[in-house]
Amino acid sequence: MPRCGRFRIRRPDHQFHEFHLSCGADGALQAGPHGADQWVARSPFRRLDPVTQAGQFGNEGRNTVRGPGIANVDMSLLKSIPLDERARLQFRAEWFNIANHANFGLPDNDLASPNFGRVLEAGPPRLMQFGLKLVF
Repeated sequence: MPRCGRFRIRRPDHQFHEFHLSCGADGALQAGPHGADQWVARSPFRRLDPVTQAGQFGNEGRNTVRGPGIANVDMSLLKSIPLDERARLQFRAEWFNIANHANFGLPDNDLASPNFGRVLEAGPPRLMQFGLKLVF
């Protein structure tokens, strides 16, 4: 059974995402990168030859790579001002992603791409909008 650091493992290419660790080609336990430039290490993954390795699968489990989480807080305030018996003016203030937290997209999962494992997109920044509405 191959070794990864001090541990014997059955799946040498498995990525330990809870600790952001992976097993390198030499069997050494490596701290896995976890930034936008490289969310997933490329070394545990390889493309199989469709002619000689048809029908074979690797030893990484299904859905084991987890993307970054999402944290989003929206807020809305409104004030209704009566103008007369039948009409009122409504002032609205709305904030989206009020904490301005960076919500990264999923890493690129195409092995043929030079951007494999990189996060290439993010959600919108803090947005504010104000509005007036005449209701009659």
